[in-house]
Amino acid sequence: MADSNVETCLRMLKSAKSDNEKFANILMVTKVVKAENCDSKMKLQIADAIGFKFLAKLLRSSAVPEGCPSTIYKTVALTILSTVCTDPQVASKPEMKSLVSPLNEIIISPPRDELEEIDRSLLSDCYSCLYGIAGSQQGQLYLIQSNTVPCLIQVIVEQLQGEEQAMEILMLLAGCHGNKMWTNNISASNKLISHLTTKFSQNKDSSKFELCSTLASFISTIEKVKNPTPNSSPWLQVLISTLVADIKNKLGIEQRQCILLLVSEVVEKFSVMCLLPPLTTDVKTVLLVTHLVCIEVRMILENCTWQQIQSKTSLLCSCYMLLENIISHMTTGQPMGFEEKQVLQVHSAMVGAFNGIIFFLDEISVEKNLKWVDPVVTATVRVLGAWLAEETTALKESVYKLLPFLVQLINLSVNPELVSDLPPVLLSVEHILQECDISHDQSNSLTDSDSQLKAITDKDSDQPDTAQEAKDNQQNNCADKLTKSVRFSDAGDNDLGKDKRKMMNNDNILQFLLPGLCHLSSEDEPRKILIENNIQDLLIRYFVSKWTSFIDDTDMATDDDREEVKDSLASLCGVFLNFAVTEPNFVSRDEKFHSLLNKLFTILPQIIYRQEDLVLTANFTTLGLMLLQHQNIDTDKSEERKKFISSCLSFFSQAFHVVEKKKGRPVLDLSEEYQKWWTDIAELWFLGVQALSACIKVYPDIPDVILQSGWLVNLVKMLLDVKGVGVDDDVKTVLLDLLITLSTQHKLSRNIITEKQGIEIARIYKSVELKNILSS
Repeated sequence: MADSNVETCLRMLKSAKSDNEKFANILMVTKVVKAENCDSKMKLQIADAIGFKFLAKLLRSSAVPEGCPSTIYKTVALTILSTVCTDPQVASKPEMKSLVSPLNEIIISPPRDELEEIDRSLLSDCYSCLYGIAGSQQGQLYLIQSNTVPCLIQVIVEQLQGEEQAMEILMLLAGCHGNKMWTNNISASNKLISHLTTKFSQNKDSSKFELCSTLASFISTIEKVKNPTPNSSPWLQVLISTLVADIKNKLGIEQRQCILLLVSEVVEKFSVMCLLPPLTTDVKTVLLVTHLVCIEVRMILENCTWQQIQSKTSLLCSCYMLLENIISHMTTGQPMGFEEKQVLQVHSAMVGAFNGIIFFLDEISVEKNLKWVDPVVTATVRVLGAWLAEETTALKESVYKLLPFLVQLINLSVNPELVSDLPPVLLSVEHILQECDISHDQSNSLTDSDSQLKAITDKDSDQPDTAQEAKDNQQNNCADKLTKSVRFSDAGDNDLGKDKRKMMNNDNILQFLLPGLCHLSSEDEPRKILIENNIQDLLIRYFVSKWTSFIDDTDMATDDDREEVKDSLASLCGVFLNFAVTEPNFVSRDEKFHSLLNKLFTILPQIIYRQEDLVLTANFTTLGLMLLQHQNIDTDKSEERKKFISSCLSFFSQAFHVVEKKKGRPVLDLSEEYQKWWTDIAELWFLGVQALSACIKVYPDIPDVILQSGWLVNLVKMLLDVKGVGVDDDVKTVLLDLLITLSTQHKLSRNIITEKQGIEIARIYKSVELKNILSS
């Protein structure tokens, strides 16, 4: 029946010879689309038959037939649109964009009837249209491009009819497009957040805390501010002052969690500096926030069931983000002015939190199933990676015990096809009963943390009784676990921002852990564990994958993405260098490292002349030479090796040059191109030249490559010209060692060094060994 009615309407619309006829036929369509269950195809046919231009004309027309309501045209148009817009194909059509502006006009200035009452039905249909358009990705872009965002904000700020619907659409755009929703409308973001901040600061009832997630959602869409001041945003000082006051009050569980979620997002955008003077009065705010977030993490991970943890995904990720930012600021940011006692308090709280994190991951590792790739586990591994990047001594035994599991997670990340082999999450009743238990040590530890928290401020009575909450939660959790299903699927919050979604991306597991692996691979015990679990195979595969992305510019939408890939490649080289330096026998036997060397032979020549990639050049050069000295000559690719050595020489030779100072005396100086990066590459440059000297003793043809490059002659002349002026001891040591090695290993090189006054160089730089070799 529906098909025949729609077909009749379509024929009538297509046969209409004037706007009046089409409008008359549309009146029948409105009855059909409301009465019939139209599918996607029908809606598209109706929209095309009516025509978007005609609908736009109806929305804008104010001249109506005598005796008809003034909104008759708008009402009919919106009735049609509110139905057909629910189909993504219709909402995505290019013609739909022309209808957005009239819809904007209606929501900020809704039509009124003869009694000056707002036409609520018409306004409702208008918002239904906006909902429908926002239901497709292309439709969302139409709204952003057509200035719907500032119109929706005007509705909210002026508290017009439809305020709740406007907020829902804005939240949808914020979740899907982030900062892009403010394109050409930066002031609109401040207007909205200022309005919400004012409400947040003035509200005294429970609705205050309901605003936290809304505020956090919109703050997550703004650009980061590196060094915030009270003037960084018109609303920042008010928001910080309100948050500080709330944090110092006694809060319930849900209230505290709402505040932490908001604080995390503010710190993510304005750094930990926003919790320090001049935005706050003292450093106690940071101390209090640190203890609160550490205790919250422990209470979630140590006291909650798996299902409960998943239901707290957004909160947990917010806590993790806050921990990461605090760790980052304490290690690389401006001094916070902590007293020694306060530093110990923060470290103790952090150790407690990460002990809980390791406890949680250890529990997950027991049974191999889909939990291993759950976003919550991924986010937990990420924050652990942030800790391991800076702290290698605390909890080290627990970390070492966890390493095999972390390698297995890395394997799933690097080889995603293995995920399909993981069994589903099945929990027995016995397992649930076991999960109800919390050890006596953990309970006491939480109580100790609570005592530290109360010691931070003078108002002990105003602090949340977190230890008691932990005990209460323990009792409640036992009951909850016995009443819930023993099998459940993935759960989680839908309000995760871009930063949280990135944190939970399983593809990034290895990237999160790389800085920590650099530290761990330099220590004997963890390095042995890593090698036993074949970490090198996964790292090399990941290296090749990242290099391919880097050189092909794939998966790198922004400059930040490109820098992230470069950082990953450099960190990987750091791990490989640790293996090469500390495990030379292992590296010489392992075929994977030989394949890595062959890869370096081909990739270094591709970037050697790219100034912006100098740090990568330094890493590839030094790593390649360190691996080369441990490889078997018979399996080496001679021509590729020579090209690689030539590229290495280019990197070494361009680091220093001779300059004339004011008094006309030549001195050795660092090249301008290297100055910006020297802090990052100096150690690699020295280690690389040393490795080159070692390779000369293994590969007889390397001196010929050096001679062909012209570097030897230039090096001797440079050292002779400056007569030691500006030559640091480290530079002198590695360069003289290179000359000594060439002189002992290659007769032609020795002759050239001698001809170019090598003995004079030996005298100037006081090298008895070089003098004796050249004189013999």
